[in-house]
Amino acid sequence: MGLLDNIGNKFTSMSPDDKRGLALGLASGFAGMSGNPNAPSIMAGIQSQQEALAANREKTLLTQQGTDQNNRTAQYLISKGGDYKKIGNALLLKQITGKQAMSMHDEILGRTPTETFSMVTDPEQLKLLDPTKNWQVGSLSNKFIAAGDKGSSNEFTKEDLGNINALRDDLGKELGQFNIIKQGYNNIMTFFKEPNQVTDYAMAVAFAKVLDPGSVAREGEVRAITNAGAKVPAFQAAFKNAVLGTGAMDPKMRYDIATAASALYEERSVEAMNSIDKYDALGVKGGIPEGNIYMGSPVAATMSIPPWIMPPALASVGNNKGMTQQQWKDLPYKKKVEFMDSLKPGAK
Repeated sequence: MGLLDNIGNKFTSMSPDDKRGLALGLASGFAGMSGNPNAPSIMAGIQSQQEALAANREKTLLTQQGTDQNNRTAQYLISKGGDYKKIGNALLLKQITGKQAMSMHDEILGRTPTETFSMVTDPEQLKLLDPTKNWQVGSLSNKFIAAGDKGSSNEFTKEDLGNINALRDDLGKELGQFNIIKQGYNNIMTFFKEPNQVTDYAMAVAFAKVLDPGSVAREGEVRAITNAGAKVPAFQAAFKNAVLGTGAMDPKMRYDIATAASALYEERSVEAMNSIDKYDALGVKGGIPEGNIYMGSPVAATMSIPPWIMPPALASVGNNKGMTQQQWKDLPYKKKVEFMDSLKPGAK
């Protein structure tokens, strides 16, 4: 094979950029030898094209290197299978870039399992949570969260529940006597509204509880009532009648018991609210949202007790004109309350 054949074969196998580079090189050589007065201008044009060709060659090289790298990356991802294989195929099809492929790879590699939530059914856990809400527990965080309330401050860990339980136990002990007084007071007011021999006895028992919480359980009803009478001499005869069933309790005595129980309950209510606030503050200090320690019924205000002596204003209002004190005493509780509500505040 001759020299020209070798040159022809090499020329055929050259890339377009190589052929163009060769042509520009030859053109530059000929322009330098031509003696043409425009040779400098021609040479400058050829040089500009050569620089553009060099830049294009560099770009082509980088693109090829990038393609080769993407192909290697794609094959690596495909070999891992699963979601990685899907990413590799997308890279081969040039649906995503190499950078995007590696970002997706890292996301899968560092992905944490998805947390799921299930309803709390454990009775021991439920009794520590707000019963007005439906509670769920997270599969990963083990946090107790009110359904539909994710991300709020109303979330608890198992440690929180332990702290809540401890604070509630302590608060419950502190409110123990108050709860007995509250129950006794509520009973007194119920019996006060319906006077009869049965409620006389029940009222005496309830008042004994208010005066000495736990006395009925400790000493029995009769003994507790007797002791209560000894503490309040003015009530002794009435309590004796209640125990023996020898006579109805005097209406004034019933009134005095109701007012005395109301005053004691009101005083203890203030102490109870202070205790509730104190333990709530301790919970907040420990990271427990406010209002999650005391789960009992609200501490209610005292009930209305119509006065024993009829207000003078009542005897001069509408159909009440001429009402006597005796008529007022004989009125049922509810009727007295209605009359009192009909008066202007200043007339009471």
